[in-house]
Amino acid sequence: RYKRKMLFEIISKDNSQDSAEPITRKIRRKTISLLGRIKLFLLYIRRNFQLKARNKTNMMITFFEAPILGLIVGFILRLAPEAEKYSYYRNTNIGVYIFVSIIIFIFLGMSSSIQEILEERRMIVREKMMNMRTTHYLGAKIIILSLFAMLQIILYYVVSASILDMRGILLPSMAYYFASSVIGFSMGLFISS
Repeated sequence: RYKRKMLFEIISKDNSQDSAEPITRKIRRKTISLLGRIKLFLLYIRRNFQLKARNKTNMMITFFEAPILGLIVGFILRLAPEAEKYSYYRNTNIGVYIFVSIIIFIFLGMSSSIQEILEERRMIVREKMMNMRTTHYLGAKIIILSLFAMLQIILYYVVSASILDMRGILLPSMAYYFASSVIGFSMGLFISS
């Protein structure tokens, strides 16, 4: 009813103002100080974290999906030649493990962010009407998604590294996994928008 009423009022105003000169209104952006921008950015970060933490299903998926996938991938790709003791350096599936892990983190990142903007559509529209900047919103969203991606990477790596007996390649692996996760959640945010 409200939408129909508003549409009727807009049509009525347009018909009555056809003969009048067009009225142009310039929307002024409020200038916010640097301290105000920092406070707004921190507010966005806190709000995004709270929204992410309130969604219990998403939190369970975030923290159980990565270790379960690490367990499955680790057991499937742990390969030892016949009559020899298992060694990470003799495992011929390590290239496959790295490839599969990168694909996993692209999809984990995408699945964690694919509904982010879509679910907050009303807030975004309201804040846009108040002339708030979307760069603060997106920056806070990226920081929170990066934090959750790092937690997923740590959980995945701990489980899969213990199964595959990996040692000494923690930082390069995490860098590749994090870059993959950033690609994934960037595509998810793009799809959601």
